Amino acid sequence: KPLSPDALAELRVSFDSFDTANSGTISMAELLSKFKALGASEEEANGVMELIDSHHTGDISFDEFASAIGPLMASRKSSALKRAFDRFDTDGSGKIDRNELRSMLVKLGWNADDTKVDEMMRIADQTGDGQISFDEFKTLL
Repeated sequence: KPLSPDALAELRVSFDSFDTANSGTISMAELLSKFKALGASEEEANGVMELIDSHHTGDISFDEFASAIGPLMASRKSSALKRAFDRFDTDGSGKIDRNELRSMLVKLGWNADDTKVDEMMRIADQTGDGQISFDEFKTLL
């Protein structure tokens, strides 16, 4: 799945923080400098370079960086979404019903009158079963 514009922008900021020479690539020296600042070893930096530098040029292009780090970001986001979903799903059924949705909206300080809850359920509940699954929740966000 292609990365969203927001995810690409976040990756660019991260990439640029490594590319201190503004060369458009991350050199081994730049990677090592960042790793040492984080308390990692030269051996660990070499291992990361080997993994990410898929074209074996001795430096890391933005495309290589995005290919390696992008899926990790997506996984992190998916984990965060699952935690949020689980907070809504107070009975642990794997689905969010009307009452759970209303309860969470109230906790968030939102207007949770019947009309608003019905409207949100109608938008989110794509299968029409009266509940919001995790997949429907992800699609909504």
